[in-house]
Amino acid sequence: MSRWTRIVASARRRKRLVAVLVPLVLLALLAVGVGVAAAAGVDFTRRQVPEVFYGLRAYASSDFDRAAKLLEQARSDLEPEQGALWLDRGLAQARLEKVDEAAVALRRAAGDSKTTAEVRSDAHYGLGNLALAKHRDNEAIEEYRQALRLWPGNRDAAWNLSLARRRLEVDDCRLVEPATLTATAGQETDEVTGEVVEEARTSEEGALEGLQSQLGFGPDGSDPRDATWSWRDAEYAGESEEGGGERYATKIKAPQLGRYDYAFRFKQPGGDWAYCDQDGWRQEGYSSAQAGDLVVQPPGTRCQVLGPAWLIAAPGVDSDPVEVALAVAEGSTLGEVEVGFGPDGSQADSEDWSWAPAERNGETEEDAGTIAAGAPRFQGRLRASEAGRYDYTFRIRMEGSEEWVTCDLNGSEDQYQPEAAGDLVVREMPDTGCLLDRPPRAQAAPGQTTEPIRGLVHQEGEPLEPLRVEIGIGPDGSNPADAEGWTWTQAESAEDAPEGWAAFAVGPTAPEEQGSYDYAVRVRRGGETSDWVICDLDGSSDGYETSMAGELLVQPQDQQNQEDQEDQEDQQDQEDQEDQEDQEDQQDEEEQEDEELPQDMSSVLDSLQDNEQTFLPPQASRAPRQDW
Repeated sequence: MSRWTRIVASARRRKRLVAVLVPLVLLALLAVGVGVAAAAGVDFTRRQVPEVFYGLRAYASSDFDRAAKLLEQARSDLEPEQGALWLDRGLAQARLEKVDEAAVALRRAAGDSKTTAEVRSDAHYGLGNLALAKHRDNEAIEEYRQALRLWPGNRDAAWNLSLARRRLEVDDCRLVEPATLTATAGQETDEVTGEVVEEARTSEEGALEGLQSQLGFGPDGSDPRDATWSWRDAEYAGESEEGGGERYATKIKAPQLGRYDYAFRFKQPGGDWAYCDQDGWRQEGYSSAQAGDLVVQPPGTRCQVLGPAWLIAAPGVDSDPVEVALAVAEGSTLGEVEVGFGPDGSQADSEDWSWAPAERNGETEEDAGTIAAGAPRFQGRLRASEAGRYDYTFRIRMEGSEEWVTCDLNGSEDQYQPEAAGDLVVREMPDTGCLLDRPPRAQAAPGQTTEPIRGLVHQEGEPLEPLRVEIGIGPDGSNPADAEGWTWTQAESAEDAPEGWAAFAVGPTAPEEQGSYDYAVRVRRGGETSDWVICDLDGSSDGYETSMAGELLVQPQDQQNQEDQEDQEDQQDQEDQEDQEDQEDQQDEEEQEDEELPQDMSSVLDSLQDNEQTFLPPQASRAPRQDW
């Protein structure tokens, strides 16, 4: 059985027993405390303070309810600042699981400057146990430190201090898969999965609350603690297949060309990062030989259509210019660049497509997808002899190659997709009726308004009033004259209409569900008794055609453009560096605090740090006192 399998099996057993062990463990923690009658120098005899005498005796007999009542009664007969009594009362309340009352009493004992250092130390120790039982490990650590500053000989506090520190560490973690990655600069890799085992918290369902999980990469052979590493938060991905562990996953955005290591890191609230390679953190710590291996290769020859996303032209007339950006792989020489168009929704390698040479038009001023600014830019024009709807795009070919690289508005890395092609509408302007003018395609987030959609109505030499113009959205491929599911929004008068036409526009609200939809214009003259006339991209004279409807894509918008994303990544790198500096400062502070502990406690702490026992403290080395 492998070491990792043994860890997972242990976690699985722990998960089954946790419901039984935790109550017992917490009870044991709350029970660990000492009476202080002798240490405080107070002779709690039956003659002097009978309530204390009988209260302590009731405590020793496990009659904690009676003990608490008697000690409370005795409090009024003694000075309220008597720390020993507050300590005993707090211990009794703790045994009754009255945690809040116990904390108040122990806090009074810890703050009593008139009592002995041992009593105050035991009070801080009890407060640390209360915090530890509630998984407030950082608070517990501070209480144990206070206990040791007051009384260096408090071995129980030293023991539990080591336990609390150890609980801030994850039990184990590892990089699960894949072991190797190959990517192109600027592209995201396949998903990478890591696993963490935290045995004390295996009963928690779902992601462990407060646990931080990140995937990072850095130069080959480097230390992941270096500032040269970049980190990205990972998302919870379910329990491990073997059980006992939790998995987290995310992707890496490939940096510039080169070879890199990648690994996971996990951190408990208030703890330090555990850096995880393929054979686990507990095996021998992190080793670059066991890190994931990322190779970033130079991108190949590629291109990206710059736009416009759509354009309208008349039959037999050149369209406005369309442009493409391109990059040539190292060692290759550019041969041909062509612009082409073909039937709407068809593949660019179809025989129905028409191609023409494109011309160089300077260099790009901004990045275009994976193509950096300053890349060659080409342009061309489109001329279709027949009215209709077409897709357009570009293709490039290297010298000595017969293979074309075809791109669309999303680039060429994921091959050509008709839905990402440019949209060319070829039409004659009608001389009557109405027209869906522009745009021929639009995009919006669910429930958000689209960009303004414009319709035109021919004036025909007649008054336009009464006139109502509406923009409608409905199911893809349906006819608004007889189909259900269409919603209509009244359009308002707009400017810049062609001569003889009146323009109307509105941005309707997109449907709540993602998907593809059609949109159109409808017009009604002469009041509510008149019929609606429905108009598509080539007018209304030849009737409504779904192929000439406007196309609306409803999907969540990108949260940020590429420039914003790069700014965010730069900010993340800066925050990671600041986090690392904060961690180093925190570590220096903790080391300084440990140095401030009395000299005779150094050997005690050192001997406890590597002890593999967990949770329950040992018996006190000093003689038992009467409230045990």
